[in-house]
Amino acid sequence: MSDKECIARVKAHIDANYSGQVTIARLARLACMSASKLKYSFKAAVGLTVHSYLTEVRMGRAEQLLADTKLPVARVAEMVGYKKAGAFAAAFKKRKGRLPKDTRKKIA
Repeated sequence: MSDKECIARVKAHIDANYSGQVTIARLARLACMSASKLKYSFKAAVGLTVHSYLTEVRMGRAEQLLADTKLPVARVAEMVGYKKAGAFAAAFKKRKGRLPKDTRKKIA
């Protein structure tokens, strides 16, 4: 399997499993490469680190949930892979420039 195919496989795994525990070790096994090679190859191919890509996927899904549901922010955080709502809110604000609750108000 080529590096390009491996990276596509890793991206697909992240896209499908973003809400669970996603680790570099697990992704490296999936891609049949070392963790350091995966990190390098992923950044070269995608333009983001594995962690940044995972966070972008999670934040995108969270934004959808906030727009389309009335679920509490803490529940949205859990659904996108965060155990603590505070950590989710901080990550969301860093990526989106606003708090999750403000996103819901803006959309409503």
